[in-house]
Amino acid sequence: MNAQTRQQLRDLNRLFYRQTADTFAETRNHPWPGWDRIPLPNLPQGRRFRILDVGCGNGRFAVALHGRLAGPFQYFGLDDSPLMISLAQPALAHLKDVEAQWIQADALAETPGDDWPNTSFDWVVAFGLIHHVPGLAQREQFVKQLAERVAPGGQLVIAAWQFADQERFEGRTLEWSSLHDAGHPAVEPSQVDPGDYLLGFGSPNQALRYCHHCDEDELNALSQSSELEEIARFSADGRSQNLNRYLVLKRPNLTEHASEKSPSA
Repeated sequence: MNAQTRQQLRDLNRLFYRQTADTFAETRNHPWPGWDRIPLPNLPQGRRFRILDVGCGNGRFAVALHGRLAGPFQYFGLDDSPLMISLAQPALAHLKDVEAQWIQADALAETPGDDWPNTSFDWVVAFGLIHHVPGLAQREQFVKQLAERVAPGGQLVIAAWQFADQERFEGRTLEWSSLHDAGHPAVEPSQVDPGDYLLGFGSPNQALRYCHHCDEDELNALSQSSELEEIARFSADGRSQNLNRYLVLKRPNLTEHASEKSPSA
């Protein structure tokens, strides 16, 4: 996939979320069951949990996490859509023990901007996002960039949408020529990769988006590109309970590194 095609697909998805932000927020208020299966990292006593939610949408992950964590936490929600952020802010405003900060930034830009927070996190999460990154090398680089923001002992959690395995999405899959028919710049089919799809949304498919299906081989490659330790991989969510495939990747803390290097007694 060449650079021009990657940019066209990113632009298409940016337009998609501008068109559908209200509808997305209204229909996506419930927590994902898979979130409860993500192991919590062990933190030093007295330190607040710190989370970066990349592609935070309406902030529902923070609301769900508030019910799971025993103490206060810092939450950084990053999203490209100012409308999504404006919807997320009041959802968290009543949670007194959540210190929330909001960053409007393009998470899918091939080079992250200076507006990303310059700190490390106990959890860096990206739910429903990796399938919007065009190009395998770019997905690997995206995962590596997220991993660099994980603190020692912290975790990177990615959920990859498994839409291509779901029969109910078959009717949403469109030919690439549908882009031109809908008034979008044409994408040359020879430039898209295996696992790339054009999906319609709404009735009758009034909004179009680019999505990529990550199979197990690609998840292996993404895990390796993080240079973190994979501690869990599982399927969850949806009626089928396999709508998303989760990767949980951990950065060992300093004491774990020390114990690995110490000779056994």
